[in-house]
Amino acid sequence: VSYGGNHLYSQLDIFADADLNFSFLKYKFFKLLYFNFLYGFESLPVYFTNSSSIIPTIALKGRIGGVILGYHLRLSSFYSSAPVIEGMIAFRLFVTALNTNVILLNIAFANFDNFYYGNYGAYFLRVETTVHVHKNISLTNDITINQSGSVGLSSNFYGAKLRSGIKIVW
Repeated sequence: VSYGGNHLYSQLDIFADADLNFSFLKYKFFKLLYFNFLYGFESLPVYFTNSSSIIPTIALKGRIGGVILGYHLRLSSFYSSAPVIEGMIAFRLFVTALNTNVILLNIAFANFDNFYYGNYGAYFLRVETTVHVHKNISLTNDITINQSGSVGLSSNFYGAKLRSGIKIVW
């Protein structure tokens, strides 16, 4: 859950994420195969708008990187008009630059993550680090350069962000 705002507006973002992998199967290929389901909700109450995103994906993740492909179904509502339903391809490519028992460093190119569900032309480039503090607790950090175009490189907003947090796995 992420909540932010100032005296002019507020914003609420929620996401839920579930992974299923087949490491219990005998063949090595299936140990690299993952299925993922991501649900995200974004709301800007001051503009009377919100959107729900459902992204089922299939991933091939290895020691040196991976690829994630899926279908992004987004339901958006604006003011009192009828909801808009959009479907688009979701993708993420990443390369693992460093992977030890303590630290993980990835470089990723994608159009979605936990709190960002972009259009076809909205991409980002990110450097991600994860520091494992305990077997169930990690500190995460990432630096992102993004652009939020509608199609290709038209009507773009370019930006950079730094994000940090704690990841708890059970």
